[in-house]
Amino acid sequence: MNPTARRVLAACLFFSGAASLVMEVAWSRTLSLVLGNSHQAVATVVASMMTGLFLGSLFAARLLPRIRHLPKAYGLLEMGIGLYGALTPVIFALLGFVLGPLYLLPPGAFLFLRFLVVFIILLPPSAGMGATLPVITAALSQSASGKSGDSGSVGGWLYGLNTLGAFIGTLAGGFLFLPGLGLLKATLCGAGTSLAVGTLVWLLSDSLLRQERREIKAPAKAKATEGMPVVLPLYAASGFVAMVYEITWTRVMAPIAGSSVYSFTLILAAVLAGIGVGSLVLSTRVGRWIHPGRGFVAGQILLGTVAFGSMWGLQQFPQIMMSVAAHHPSDPQGFLLWEFLAFGAIVLAPAILLGALFPFASRLLHTLETEAGADVGRVYAWNTAGSLFGSLAAGFFLVETLGSRNTLALACLTSICLGLAGLILAPGKIFRPVAGLSAAALALLIPLFTPSWNVYMMTTGVTQLLRNIRKMGHYATVEQILAFAQAPDVHILFHKEGKTNTVTVVREWTDVWLRVDGKTDASTSTTDMLTQTLVGQLPFFFARNPQSVAVVGYGSGVTAHAILTHPVRLVETIEIEEQVVAASSFFEEVNGKPLSDPRHRLIVDDARTAFTFRPQTYDIIISEPSNPWLAGVNNLFTTEFYSLVKRRLAPGGIFCQWVQSYELSDDSLQVILNTVAHSFSHVHLFGSYMGSDLILVASEQPISLAPGAAALFPGNPEVARDLARVGVHNLADLALLYTSSIRAPASGTLLNNDDNSLIQYRAPFELLQGLEPQRRFIRASEEDLLQLLYPGADRKTVLLALGNAAYGRQALPTLEYLSSRLQEMGDVEASGQLRALSDALRNQLQRSAIVQQSLIAAEARIASRDTEGAVVALAEAQAAGLVTSEEWSRAGMILLNAARNVEAEQALDQAVSLGDPRFQYQSLAARGASRYRLGRLDEGKADIDAAKQLDPSGAVAYLLHAIALHDAGAREAAIQELQEGIRVAPEDRRLSIYLNDFLKKSPAAGPAAPSPPATP
Repeated sequence: MNPTARRVLAACLFFSGAASLVMEVAWSRTLSLVLGNSHQAVATVVASMMTGLFLGSLFAARLLPRIRHLPKAYGLLEMGIGLYGALTPVIFALLGFVLGPLYLLPPGAFLFLRFLVVFIILLPPSAGMGATLPVITAALSQSASGKSGDSGSVGGWLYGLNTLGAFIGTLAGGFLFLPGLGLLKATLCGAGTSLAVGTLVWLLSDSLLRQERREIKAPAKAKATEGMPVVLPLYAASGFVAMVYEITWTRVMAPIAGSSVYSFTLILAAVLAGIGVGSLVLSTRVGRWIHPGRGFVAGQILLGTVAFGSMWGLQQFPQIMMSVAAHHPSDPQGFLLWEFLAFGAIVLAPAILLGALFPFASRLLHTLETEAGADVGRVYAWNTAGSLFGSLAAGFFLVETLGSRNTLALACLTSICLGLAGLILAPGKIFRPVAGLSAAALALLIPLFTPSWNVYMMTTGVTQLLRNIRKMGHYATVEQILAFAQAPDVHILFHKEGKTNTVTVVREWTDVWLRVDGKTDASTSTTDMLTQTLVGQLPFFFARNPQSVAVVGYGSGVTAHAILTHPVRLVETIEIEEQVVAASSFFEEVNGKPLSDPRHRLIVDDARTAFTFRPQTYDIIISEPSNPWLAGVNNLFTTEFYSLVKRRLAPGGIFCQWVQSYELSDDSLQVILNTVAHSFSHVHLFGSYMGSDLILVASEQPISLAPGAAALFPGNPEVARDLARVGVHNLADLALLYTSSIRAPASGTLLNNDDNSLIQYRAPFELLQGLEPQRRFIRASEEDLLQLLYPGADRKTVLLALGNAAYGRQALPTLEYLSSRLQEMGDVEASGQLRALSDALRNQLQRSAIVQQSLIAAEARIASRDTEGAVVALAEAQAAGLVTSEEWSRAGMILLNAARNVEAEQALDQAVSLGDPRFQYQSLAARGASRYRLGRLDEGKADIDAAKQLDPSGAVAYLLHAIALHDAGAREAAIQELQEGIRVAPEDRRLSIYLNDFLKKSPAAGPAAPSPPATP
């Protein structure tokens, strides 16, 4: 075989790697639609595919002596992979019919049989993929110079080339084929590429690729290193650790960078690029100069060392992503490019070392094999087997039990220990002791110097970063973004890495926030409480005597509580991540402990799986998953999902869907609404506070008010209490949130479906662009509102009621519109009533705007240490009039920082007297500090102690108390107060900053004392 023929085969393997990755990604995506996105389902797909790769490469290694025409065999393998790949859409479509009856079996039996079925389906193509590398290695080794070392080096070179093809396939599939062609066409494109490669090789096998089969035997076994048989177990263990690295890196980085399909694609691509480059480089003459045993040992030790260094890089990863976001706040292409480079900075070096191990292992094993290519086949098989168990261990046990940080540290230690174990393979009187001592020293040092990670920053996702940057302007520094991102009074209440997601509960001032993979999914804030409550309450306004309810997504548990205020028989909540349920205990003040209600049943599963295979039907189904730009969530916003919902709804049942109405284009929002309206005959649209969230109510039957709904269910006062806490006191308060009915879209309208996953691929770009929907295509309909909520009512009475509700919600545009409508109707008196309310509300809003702008300006001056400028800026707010507890508290903080202690105490007196619980803590702490400065120590201490009782874990009271003590000359007492504060609130970095300053003889000026944030 001439050099041209060898280059053709190598190029074919490159394109084969790309095609295989496109098909594997498409298969995983398709199977997730059938099996769900639960960790068991993901493990089923990964285990099935890796088992097939293992068996294919192992059997190919054994069968090589019987293959007479290696290029032709390779061509047949590629053709078979392509043909089977083209059939997989049909096979997967039939999978649901096979799994349906199995779902009712005991869980253990179902999981095993599901794996068996998926394994049988994926065995032919994955085994074929596993067999290609040893076969083509044998083919090219036969045409090499005939030296015994060629097979291992050639195999490493081809492995690197194939992996770089997979790198290209990952990027092409994730950014071009799947978003541009859809699932079916992307699958066929990958299959067609494999088929074309196989056909080309087959056609050329009797001409350009013609090959005379000859034996290439290994050198005499007497020359083999004594410990050679341990090569395969060691490399299998290396594959185990490699997969632990990859899964854990993904779990750490994706939430920070944004858990979109693009982020996952870029992380995988960065790892594959490193592996491919490492294997290619070490398969050249550079690698041949290194003894493979020494190379394997040094590679493992270096891998553990470099991977440990990447842990320190991960410590800085939030700041890296902040810098990327700061420079590309509305440039998705630039953001994703730098995101990829940021991923590479973390994983590329260790991934290169992972790739370098393959040619070393292949060359070591070559001395024991008599057949060219068998060494590569067995090395690849054992490595795949190790990767299989590594993925299962990391996904099911290590990350969840130890956490990502400790899992990575353990993986680094394991790599170094593998280097120690491999010393038997490495000859040399100097190398062995040097490598052994180095590895032992590193193994002892890693536990001592494992970096700590800031949990708050590691769980602050890209969405929050971009929002902060857009609020602060494009020229904000990373330090300013960091300061803005972390509220002054932050506490991590809960942090746990589950099997599918990382869940964190954070308290910022008085609000509690649930973050799942860095994305806020629920909170006790005013806006979120309204949405969470309405999603649970709204369907009951239209359902007739509902007895059974299903909820997709548990979140804070507030929605489940809202449902349980009604006399239902059964509420089933389907939640994919158990740690979300565990975290809900921190929301018990607002969720009423729904898990303890005997009517509530929790199902830990993927919602699509549950609706596909469980026979239960419901009177109401509520879907409130996370945002559809997150990877996998799009599955719950497609026509196919809504078809499942309709199958599970009882006759006349009501479906309620939460939809984000922010960080989307109008086109994408319209696609989501059209998809629901296409799936249901009757759809009505409600908007939450300021329209940031939308709630759709849908049914196959006409929708109308249920009996008692107009009076907020007078026989059930618990419902009224639940609605009242989010500002719904009567039907008009609810009607104010109504928009219109959503008509069915025209035939041929673009919809979001399983094949195109339109929103999953569009929405991340729109998020990065900072787009906000104008909702101009949504037309509020007065007639729809009257027909749905006020059938037969007097129009004037309804409009007046809505006007009063609008005044209560401070909805000035709505109030002005209602006044003009009454004017058009000729009712001057009623119009005048609403106009008077409009004028009063306009004055309130103008005053509030002036005060807010003035307070923000004053706080900025305080941050820059311009105290006089801060007082001047504050004067404008004081002239406009301070009214709320928040305003008085912020003003008091500003005055306290400006050393206007008498004025500060007066302002804080007002804040405390108004009694708003959200600002009592900081107001009492600040008033205590002002009284210390005024020399009234007993009163000051009483205020500080009262603040600490209100919030025992708060840092602000300790900080302000310490500053006041220090100002009074009590330096030692101030230091003790800060040390106690650090013990109570270790997350607050300001305490340690001041402590370091106070410990100096001449303390430097520390950062300004905190001011409470504006209430949203």
